[in-house]
Amino acid sequence: ALAAEAVGSTGLLARRRGLLHRHAQSPIQTLDGEPCFEGRAMRNQLRSNARVKADIVEVYSFVSETCNEGIHNIQCVAKAQFAEYPRDWLKLCEAKMGPQPTNAVAVCTYAQQVLDYVKPRATAYAEPS
Repeated sequence: ALAAEAVGSTGLLARRRGLLHRHAQSPIQTLDGEPCFEGRAMRNQLRSNARVKADIVEVYSFVSETCNEGIHNIQCVAKAQFAEYPRDWLKLCEAKMGPQPTNAVAVCTYAQQVLDYVKPRATAYAEPS
């Protein structure tokens, strides 16, 4: 009985080794260099960038149109372009910080500078060549 167990366990070990050996020889599948994967990832990133750039243009166009009313906070206007959702961030920041009518000229100047920089890039992201 003991010999049968030994043979049985040896046979089991041999089968396991065979499975492990076959598994070790199978090639590892990676996504390196797969053009479809890379293309999809790039397309998704470009779409995300285009959305953010379009939001920045929309937000700073609004700020530029209303900057002389003194309703904006310069600190919020300066940082909104770096938020993932600039419109929502600006609204929340200005609600918390309050308006700064004395900084209206600085707000107008800054908003126009951001628009001058971002607007051509937003167009380029929306219409990749």
